Amino acid sequence: MQWKDRIGRRLKLQDMHILLATVESGSMARAAEQLAISQPVVSRSIASLEHTLGVRLLDRSRSGIEPTIYGRALLAHGLAAFNELKQGVKAIESLADPTTGELRIGSTEPMAAGSKPPAQRPRQDSNLRPSDYKFDRSRALTVAWAVAVL
Repeated sequence: MQWKDRIGRRLKLQDMHILLATVESGSMARAAEQLAISQPVVSRSIASLEHTLGVRLLDRSRSGIEPTIYGRALLAHGLAAFNELKQGVKAIESLADPTTGELRIGSTEPMAAGSKPPAQRPRQDSNLRPSDYKFDRSRALTVAWAVAVL
């Protein structure tokens, strides 16, 4: 299966979204209702994905639908793609809004344990607030700050 000819031009994010909604709801009719589209559109979208990929993505029965092993694999990677797109949109929103942003401060774990971030020592004129504290893989403390407009 060549990417350009078989998938790159035919695989649509909307179809992936419909597949995800169908699996989450357990039925094409419920997915159609949730997405405010008709059931035949859901069915055509999933059939298009199956035709493009050349495999069955869903097992259909009277009690509803279940993803096949191919469907589960596509959904797992599709969710990762959707998450990356969400991060991209967040990055664009952050760049487009000059009043918000993110500041990352890195330090070693012992150094971070002995110091308090400025958010724990509030100042009257400060318009910064902590939005996230976490240790990343390199065990450095990452502090994200959002600039608030007061």
